[in-house]
Amino acid sequence: MLKKSAYLIPLAALLLAAGCSKVEVRPYSPMYPMSFQTAGYPTRTGIEGSVFPTSETFGAWAWAEGTIGDYFMDDETVSYTETEREGSVTGAWTPSTTYYWPKGVPVDFVCYYPAGMSGITVAQRSISYEGIDVNALQQDIMYSDKAARYTDDTSLVEGDALYGLDGVPVLFRHALAKVRIYVRVGFSSLTSDNGTVTDWSIDLNGIKLDNVLTTGSCALTLKDQPAFGQIGWDRPADRDGFNVWTADGTTATLTGLSCEALPTEEPGFLALPELFVLPQSLLGREQTVTLDLTINTSRNGVPFITEHIVRTAALYIKDDFQELPAWEMNNAITYYLVLYPTGNGADGSPEITFDPAVAEWDHIEVATSIIL
Repeated sequence: MLKKSAYLIPLAALLLAAGCSKVEVRPYSPMYPMSFQTAGYPTRTGIEGSVFPTSETFGAWAWAEGTIGDYFMDDETVSYTETEREGSVTGAWTPSTTYYWPKGVPVDFVCYYPAGMSGITVAQRSISYEGIDVNALQQDIMYSDKAARYTDDTSLVEGDALYGLDGVPVLFRHALAKVRIYVRVGFSSLTSDNGTVTDWSIDLNGIKLDNVLTTGSCALTLKDQPAFGQIGWDRPADRDGFNVWTADGTTATLTGLSCEALPTEEPGFLALPELFVLPQSLLGREQTVTLDLTINTSRNGVPFITEHIVRTAALYIKDDFQELPAWEMNNAITYYLVLYPTGNGADGSPEITFDPAVAEWDHIEVATSIIL
């Protein structure tokens, strides 16, 4: 249930995050070529997992005991291919070079997206991103849980009933955050006790986000547990405990769309379509949203007044019902901005009322002489 607050311009946030998944063990053919499974896993939060698109590719690293060199797989590109046999089509995620399971030797796997991206370093127990300009890239960046100690006769597989794929399971996590903004009008018409109808139409001339951090670095470290199966990564945390990147101070202004006559219906007009953003703290209140608006007012169908106003609000949200202190990793954040076309008086009513009073007389007394 989405909560809406009572700001003059209320801002509400919907946070979606991936959770963990369970695994099961099943036999694997010793001579079977290595393949990957990129099914979306059901999460503990009840949000249904997403399926990795078969039109995309991802990168894979692997380590095995006794490998000559640092890696068993050295940044291989993995793609989806379909094979037709005896009238049936089967699909598999396979690396560009065919790899076979070494006999009885455990293999660890870590995958990332997009394949071939610069600025990423993958090691056995760490993943790091350096100098990533998220605003310029505007692409999802993902890393997988580590699939640890797979052998030629066992594989952790989940999702077969849903997706029908065997292979090393790859559960991707989002390294970035993403933000979108809807804008609507709280009400557009009021009728007074004497029957006067006042209507408002609000045009959104423009929307922008200022002082948004765009470039930074991130280091992930492997969790200690479990020793076998899918192992997650500890995300970086700032001094306030938020899972954000270390920014280099570079900022940008993000601009959205305009709209003539904003709607009153939820969710409103999508003024800022979804953008990938650097995970960052909002506690400093430097990040702001600015709306350029034109308010057209009419009374009983006759145009009455047109106002041009610009309003700025902090993207940090905190009230009695909600708090959004940061754009954290793996969060998809939606702001709902609700505009009210009138100000409220002391009694909370949008109507203009009067409080008459008469100032006291200034009593002036003088004395003078009159000569008769």
